[in-house]
Amino acid sequence: MFATLLDPAAFSSEPESNAAIHFVECPELTAAEPTSREHLAERLNALTGVHRALLPVGGNLVGMTRDEWLQIPAESLVINPIRDPESWRAAATWPGDRGLILALVPAPSDEAAEPVEILLWAVRYAASLGGRGLDRVGVAGMLPITKGAPDPAEAQKRIALLERLVQLSAANEETLRAELDSRAFQPIKRPQR
Repeated sequence: MFATLLDPAAFSSEPESNAAIHFVECPELTAAEPTSREHLAERLNALTGVHRALLPVGGNLVGMTRDEWLQIPAESLVINPIRDPESWRAAATWPGDRGLILALVPAPSDEAAEPVEILLWAVRYAASLGGRGLDRVGVAGMLPITKGAPDPAEAQKRIALLERLVQLSAANEETLRAELDSRAFQPIKRPQR
C-alpha cells in the first residue's frame, strides 16, 4: 500500500519523464456512451512504458464490465468514493491485478476528512475487490485546485492522515482495537423476528 498527494497541475495526457505515476485525465470514463472511449486506448498506448493511472474527470465514473476495462491499457484507476459513491461499482469490475487509488483525503480548505475508521474500511474493501490485496491499493490526498498556496498546517494534517491510514492498514487486531473507535468492532444488533 502507498500514499500520495494528487496535484491537479500534474494531470495530463502527455508523457512526462521521471514521473513515477502518470495521472491521465479521462473524461471518457464519465460518459455513458461506450463510443466516447474509443480513442482512450489509443491515447494511453502513446504512454507505454510509464505507470498509467486513469483519472476520471467531468462527472461520475460510469460502470464497465471487466472485459471493457481490459481493453484499456492502464496500470491503475483513481476513484473518489467519498464524492462519487457509485465509483465502487466501477471499481468492483476493475481487474484485481491492477492498482486502485482511493482519493480519500480532501484538499486543505475543502471539507473535513471522514473518520479514520471509515477510510480504513474503504482501504480494506478496495483490497478485497478482485483479490487485489493491499499491495495494489493506494490512498491519496487531494491538493487544492485553486492557484493559491495551501495552509501548511492543514496540508500537514492531510499528510499525517495518509500516513496513519498506511500504518493502520497493516496493523494487527490488537493495535486496531487500541487505535480505533470501539464501535468499529461491535456487531450490528439485528431485531429479532
